[in-house]
Order: sequence, then structure tokens, then C-alpha cells
Amino acid sequence: PSPSGRYLAYGTAEGGSELTTIHILDTATGKPLGDELPFAGGGTTPQALAWDADEKGVTYARFDAPTPGKPLREFDAYLAHHVIGQPAAKDTVVFGKGYSHVAEYILKERPGGKATALLVNEGDGGPAEVYLRDGGSGFKRVLGHEADVREASWVGDRLYVVSFADAPRGKIVAIGADGKAVDVLPQGDGAIQHVTALGDGFLVVRSAGPDWWADQYDAKAGFVRRVPLPATGITIGGVADTFSSKITSTPDTSPDQFTSTDQTNVAHSATITSAAVTITGIIVFTGSGSTARRVARERPGARMLVLTPSLKTARKVSLLWGAYSVHTRDIGSFEEMIAKGKRMALRHDFGTAGSKLVALAGVPFGTPGATNLLHVVTLTGDELKHHQGD
Repeated sequence: PSPSGRYLAYGTAEGGSELTTIHILDTATGKPLGDELPFAGGGTTPQALAWDADEKGVTYARFDAPTPGKPLREFDAYLAHHVIGQPAAKDTVVFGKGYSHVAEYILKERPGGKATALLVNEGDGGPAEVYLRDGGSGFKRVLGHEADVREASWVGDRLYVVSFADAPRGKIVAIGADGKAVDVLPQGDGAIQHVTALGDGFLVVRSAGPDWWADQYDAKAGFVRRVPLPATGITIGGVADTFSSKITSTPDTSPDQFTSTDQTNVAHSATITSAAVTITGIIVFTGSGSTARRVARERPGARMLVLTPSLKTARKVSLLWGAYSVHTRDIGSFEEMIAKGKRMALRHDFGTAGSKLVALAGVPFGTPGATNLLHVVTLTGDELKHHQGD
């Protein structure tokens, strides 16, 4: 999505090809714009895209277009800039021409789109060079291959990178707007797999052999807690960038603990939760249906129960992947949300006594586009007793 959520960039591939064409959707109308950006990665070259802060254009990875006598070559990818509303033929090169035949790019926008980080790899698995772009300026290199960077995420206005230079299990280094790197978190137990923003601090995912765990830190890199997860037998992957959840700072092992997240990543967070915890469904409270669409795009491993006060929305979301929609009265409080979600789950066969489900909603309630709450609930099986109608 673009910084304000007005647009959504998505890719398509046709006829069994992995070659991607990027399209731009106007989320207000639900209709795609005329912009089509062909040859935008695919195959061995992953897709990459970042929005301008003013939403007037995007930077994306692409190949050169084929010409007569010169077939498409899915190598030598570079970054181009596209202005919304202009033909792709006018897109300009902004980085990477001649960088490497097997260049791969990862673009990471700072929340709000005011700055962009670029990780550049030469092929799979090697260390990345790190570049920063502030506003409309060009990309400036801030770390080379010697830093052995494998992962990065924006935490506030600084880029946190995972560096393995002189740290075989990884350390966290922060890069400010001036491009200077400062050590934030030294090497610890387990190899660092992911780092991502978490409230005013950050979350670090580590692993050692078959065991994975996630540690929460505050803004000063002080240890807060180890997130309660099964001790073994799980993996944690695809942690959302800018996963700005606010997990309670004291350990809470009750099944009904909740996590509040930003609307951009709440659907992805629900998918991560559904993979880490055995759940029988995802309950989505929505007025417009936008949250249900986000969840459906993630293809979670559990069915989705969509509860909406809008009959029009109920009809639309019933066509979404894995969705079962119910037209019902609106909710007005957190307690009402939990109680109604449990009742509806029982009534529509989304669980029985002891079943766990994920509930998604927005606070304040009734505010369009405010989805920011993820809550894991456990059914007791008697929620429908002495209750009439919803």
C-alpha cells in the first residue's frame, strides 16, 4: 500500500510465467489505474517496490524491455522510477545499471514514506550492501559487503540492520539519517533471523538448531521479555516490517492476552499468529471490508468469519478467499467485541469449547480504516446460554 493507503501496488503473472507486471489500484474506487509496469522482476529476481512520500510515483525493480532481435533477458535488473499516470516507457533509471548480472534488491520504506532503505545482493544468500535515500535524493551507500548485513527494518527514524561482521550469531546496528552506524544490541544466544519495530522498541527473532524464540526490547535496547511461545517445534518467518504492535510489558500467559497493531500489518500479524498457535478461525469486525480483504490476501491457514453491520459489505466479502460473512449489529466496546465474536464463532461452527480464534477490529470502534487490534480468544462453549439475538 502507499503511505496513506490511497493506492495499492500489486503484481500479476500470466500464462505460467513468473515475469511480473505491476498494477496500481485506487482503493477508494476499487478500480485499477491505467498504469502497467512490465518486466518488474520474476523468476530468479524478486520483485521490489517503494512509494514516494507524496504518492506521485514508485521506485521498482525491473528488466530491460525486449527489442527486435534482442529477446528479454531476465538478468541485469535495476531500479526505475515511475510517475503515476505516465507510460512506463518514460520511467527513468535511478539505481543499478551495470551493478551485477544477478543483482537482487530489497526496498524498505520508512513509515510515512519519507525515507527508503535499499539492500542490494549479488545473487542469493550473500551479504548485502545498504543504501539510504532521503526524500527525493539519490541512494547513498552507508554499509558495504564487509558489514555482512542479511536483514534490516525501520525502527522509528533509524534503520536497524542485522550485521554478522565479527558477530557470527548477529548483532543489531542502527543507521541514522546521517548515514552513521551505531551498535545497538550485541551478539547474544542464538542466531538473529529477524528484527522489526515493536511499539517504541523492537522485536528480535532468534534460533538455535530447531528452537526459535522472540525477544522484546525497549527503545534503549533494554530487554523487556521473551514473548511466550512454545519452547520448541516452531519457526517464525515473514515477520512484518513496521509491525508496530504494543505487547504488554509484563509477561501474560493467559489465552486472552491481546496485541494492538497498526492497520497496515494487522492482517499479516493474524497470519503469523495462526501459524504459531492452533486456531479454528479468524474473526474480522469490519465496516468497509478492507480488513477482510487484507486477511484474504495473506491466505491464512484458518477460515475467516467476517462480522459487519453493512449488508452491502457482507455481500461483497462473501466472495473473498476463505471468508464467511455475517450481517450483524455493530459493536461499541472491546468487551462487546470479544463477547459477540465468541458467540458468533459458536453459532456458525467456527469452534467448540476450548477452541482458540484470532479477533481483529479497530479502536475507536466505528472508525473506517482504523483496524489496529489483534486478540486471541478461547471459547468456553457456553457463550450462547441466556443470550438472545445479535
